[in-house]
Parts: sequence; C-alpha cells; structure tokens
Amino acid sequence: MPPSGVRHTPVLASAEIEALAQRVQRLMVSHRDPERFFIDRSDIAGDMRRLARLLR
Repeated sequence: MPPSGVRHTPVLASAEIEALAQRVQRLMVSHRDPERFFIDRSDIAGDMRRLARLLR
C-alpha cells in the first residue's frame, strides 16, 4: 500500500500503463544525444517498478 494508505484504482493504473507504453513506443537512439536513450529507458523502468510496487 502507498504511504497515504490509498490504493490506486484500476482506471488510474491503466492510464499510467498506457502512458508508459507510449513513452516506450517513442523511445529511440538519437545520433545527437545517444546517452538520452539510456537515461529515458532507466526513467521508464523506474516508473514501471514504482507502479508495480503500488499495485501489490
């Protein structure tokens, strides 16, 4: 349970999963800033882990 004691509703979790999926779909390596890909990938993975913890 989150610290506030309020669980996410399935609708909110569903919307957040959809937003993460869109971020993954747009993820690509840029020749101008190749490191950005790895930073964005790590951010998305962190957000997915956070969401998984909240949904337990």
